[in-house]
Amino acid sequence: MSLLTDLFDAQLAVLKSDLSKDLIPVIQQKNNLIAANPTVINVIAQAEAIVVEAKAEAPQVLQDEIKALAQWVNTELQQFANPPPAAK
Repeated sequence: MSLLTDLFDAQLAVLKSDLSKDLIPVIQQKNNLIAANPTVINVIAQAEAIVVEAKAEAPQVLQDEIKALAQWVNTELQQFANPPPAAK
């Protein structure tokens, strides 16, 4: 694997966990609403509400990931530019 592939794999894993962490409470709430009113129309409405919430969360999660990626790149570049002294 390349450094770039490893980097993107790591970022995707974080993104997936952050997004799912933010959506779990929403899904639980909608599931409770479905359990309280198990009609087909309510199931469809709650499913659509989950999609809307996911779309609303995505930009902030992506922005956080881009910021973290930029900070990581800066740290790696700084270490490259100023390597530690060689052991004697």
